[in-house]
Amino acid sequence: MNIKFIANRLIIVFYLFLIACSETEAPTKLGALASIEAGEDNSYANIYSVSTKHLHLDLDVNFENKSIYGIARHEIENNHADTAIFDIKGLQIQKVTLGAKGKEKNTSYIIGIEDSINGAPLSVLITPKTRFINIYYQTTDQTTSLHWNNEKIKSIFSKDSIQKDTLVESSTTPSYVYTLPGEQFIRNWIPLQDIGYRKINYSATVRVPEGLLPLMGTINPTKKNDSSTYHFSSVTPVSIYDIGLTIGNFKHKKLSDKIGIYFIQKINKSILKETKTLPVIFKNIEKTYGKSPWPITNLIVLADSSPFHNYTYPCLYFIHPSIFSKYENSTYDLEQFLLNNWPSTFFSNSCKNNLSLETGITNYYLNRFVLQNYGKEQAELASKLYINTCLLSAQEDFPRQFLPANVYTKNCNEKSSTQTKEIAFKQLKGYLLMKSLETSLGTLKLDRFVRKYLLENQTHSLTDFERELNHYLVQEEVIRFPLKTWLYGKKIPPFTYKISSKRHLQIHVFIKSFLSNKRFFRLRKTKVTFTHFTQFDWLTFISLLPAKTDVKKLSQLDAQFHLSYHPNKNIQSAWIKYGLKNNYTGIKSVLQGVLARFGDKVYKSSFKI
Repeated sequence: MNIKFIANRLIIVFYLFLIACSETEAPTKLGALASIEAGEDNSYANIYSVSTKHLHLDLDVNFENKSIYGIARHEIENNHADTAIFDIKGLQIQKVTLGAKGKEKNTSYIIGIEDSINGAPLSVLITPKTRFINIYYQTTDQTTSLHWNNEKIKSIFSKDSIQKDTLVESSTTPSYVYTLPGEQFIRNWIPLQDIGYRKINYSATVRVPEGLLPLMGTINPTKKNDSSTYHFSSVTPVSIYDIGLTIGNFKHKKLSDKIGIYFIQKINKSILKETKTLPVIFKNIEKTYGKSPWPITNLIVLADSSPFHNYTYPCLYFIHPSIFSKYENSTYDLEQFLLNNWPSTFFSNSCKNNLSLETGITNYYLNRFVLQNYGKEQAELASKLYINTCLLSAQEDFPRQFLPANVYTKNCNEKSSTQTKEIAFKQLKGYLLMKSLETSLGTLKLDRFVRKYLLENQTHSLTDFERELNHYLVQEEVIRFPLKTWLYGKKIPPFTYKISSKRHLQIHVFIKSFLSNKRFFRLRKTKVTFTHFTQFDWLTFISLLPAKTDVKKLSQLDAQFHLSYHPNKNIQSAWIKYGLKNNYTGIKSVLQGVLARFGDKVYKSSFKI
């Protein structure tokens, strides 16, 4: 906890003491002091005294000055408190009132010192009987969670014909805006209690300029109306991180009763053709997990120049147009987005730190998808690739004794932040937990538990998951399964799942031959092998290359297989990152275009920008 965060707690105590002394009808001094609590995680909110149970947003969106004028109406649960503390960051607070709409009265409030990461506490003077708090505010140029895109940005196309007809054909981007999800982002455009593992109901009234359509993380309109005013309501209680907003000149295409897609610019025929696979993918997922928790799911294909992309809200997924390519495995990425509908309801909202564990569970089911669609060899390779990727990030912080011997790897060249390593370790735990359960129960019994659990549990806390799974394991006569260690322990327990891949070994031998043989690309075996390389083959190939490789060898690979211009963005991204670390100048010509398409977010860890 940093110094500014602690200082803010002390300032709140002092100023509320002064207010309590000066207000004739205000709560007593002792009450004001007693209501101050230690902040949770990185939040200033005093949720044990005051907590939001329903949030209504009244928003006017202005594209000319790039701002939102809003009222956040909090219906609260009040435990006889005299102070309510909210999190804000980069917002201009105009006034705060108490009472239901139409019966509001102004109240006093204090804004603490602004911290560059956590923002500032907004402390509001209330009474023990207060039920409604209304915060009138405006976003500012410091509201970085609102990504405004109303400049005409030309899409950068590769000269290589391998990529031309897979991209969006429009040369300009219409005006639109969208919010970024996650901790510290939400308080940057809504004044609230920024504690993501608590679920609330929310509703919203959004007024937008004529001709634009607003969308949120819930059931959305598919057509514009004459009033340019739209109303939203959450389907179920959600994490505050799932309150998202995007506004643009969207057009909607219904693909089935369960799934649709929004476009913000003209789309070519190849992309429309690939979207037809979405209902089939959706149906296959429901066979495993059961019915989707949302009545309908929509994807948004963002503009080609959007620097942030590929993230999800309930019912609404943001994807980059590059996900649609003629290269196979684009359906794998689509499956990944749709899968978030289900495992994301396991237990992540009971504690934000469990999100990583949940991601590992999602990747387990992605591996099942690979097995179903690409066969055992590719599934084993994808599993090995995912485990090694987690280990490369996690191993520095979690020594060898924390890992079973059969998952330890000596090739740990990448450096990551402590937080990244912790996340990677939990993702690995989530993935291997499901693999272990599959070994103990079998896939049919495991899927039966998952469907039953998601259907019957609405709160999805980690303790719920532990209790229900323990009961099921006893029922199925699976004894001595170390579930508590899997969920809460700092170590990965021993397990019987065998991490092996013949394809992985073949690619490793293939790389040795490539590095040692000058006539490598003239061999018939080489041409045949590379012709049948999948996404997982290429990602494994790049990951197994030595930390340092002769740039002449990289140039040979690039000239032969156009990796710098590869239509699959995962392969292209992995290749560019590797090239940057090896000072390979061959990627410089394409790097500017890639940054224009994807932004610098993906590559910041590879070079200074």
